[in-house]
Amino acid sequence: MDRRRLQEILVTVELFESWGVAVFPGPFGEKGVRVKEWPAVPAEDACRRAKAAAANELGRINLAARTGPTARGDCLAVIDLDGRDDVEPDGALSRLLTLLPEGVAVSSSGRGFHVWFTVKEPAGNGVLSAYGADIFTDTHLVNLPPSQHPTGRLYEWLRPPGGRLP
Repeated sequence: MDRRRLQEILVTVELFESWGVAVFPGPFGEKGVRVKEWPAVPAEDACRRAKAAAANELGRINLAARTGPTARGDCLAVIDLDGRDDVEPDGALSRLLTLLPEGVAVSSSGRGFHVWFTVKEPAGNGVLSAYGADIFTDTHLVNLPPSQHPTGRLYEWLRPPGGRLP
């Protein structure tokens, strides 16, 4: 792996860590994390583990963020637009972005997009059938750029997160 990828991983972990979001290391090219007790691990410890794994493995890891309550008192939310029920992800993303506040982050995923933002409190995890999507506002893992999906496609920021998610 090159230094650029390692740097991108470290910048991503540090940004999410500044928001109080737990980011875990995962196996490169796979979903999931290497930390069996992930739901209970504090954000600071998770991010430390991710940075150490990235350095030890020269960037050959995936990253997964824990949605739901953060160490700062809000909740990380993600809408996973993946073409569920034959809803085309590009059109669903365009429609959805007209409803969400400006500044949401958007990343590509294996089959569509992830839309990243915060909510005041978790409303649970569920389905947004009109958008062919899942929504996660409670505890769940979602791969972050620059992870690699099992299909080989890289997760990339299409709208990078700013200093704070809306």
